[in-house]
Amino acid sequence: MGRKRMDPKLLKQYPSRYLESFYRRRIGTYICPNSPSMPLQLKGCLSQTCDGLSYEDATGTYNALTNAGGYGVANGVTGPADFDTYRLLLWAPNNDYYADTPTPSITLDLLENVPTQNPAGFYTWEYLLSQLEGITAIDDGTWYWEVVGVKGAEEFRIQGFALFINGLRALIDAKMKPWDPTCPCKSGCTDIASIQMKFFILERGGTCDPEKAEEVIKWLKSQLKTCC
Repeated sequence: MGRKRMDPKLLKQYPSRYLESFYRRRIGTYICPNSPSMPLQLKGCLSQTCDGLSYEDATGTYNALTNAGGYGVANGVTGPADFDTYRLLLWAPNNDYYADTPTPSITLDLLENVPTQNPAGFYTWEYLLSQLEGITAIDDGTWYWEVVGVKGAEEFRIQGFALFINGLRALIDAKMKPWDPTCPCKSGCTDIASIQMKFFILERGGTCDPEKAEEVIKWLKSQLKTCC
């Protein structure tokens, strides 16, 4: 049987409820609402840095009251190093995760260099662009990512979207350098300051729809061609 994949339409319409039901079916575990413990629940965040990528494992340390799904003996995994395999998979904007045979644009083995746990109980991996095999640039757009940890016969995973727009930011910054607020924009030209404001809205989560974000990025790039 092939692996089940998220339905993008249901994910957009009922994000919290769909994710919960999806993972219960996928991992095959029922979580009793009144139980003091629960299966390990991976938490994480993928972000773009100035010269590469950063992934933070925010699963945290097990605590029966505040973090019942964290790393600890009670959940069978005391930290990332306990996994038999632990990988970060990324799909570029033009690479369809929902294809019949999805092939990641980037695959990173998180066990190659497990970082030291920070005071908050998190682990952070930093990767330079030169360490990302198979790509020479991080394309602007919405990247789909998935982290999969395997321990014996058990599989744990977390999935999400990350908006990478450093390339667009650089284009706008270059246009902003000669900008003079006292000099009105020429007729027929687009004010670069207004474009920058729209970029900031996008950067700060102005849209939660991955497809809409792609459209906004394309539109902003098209508007840059008309800037004076």
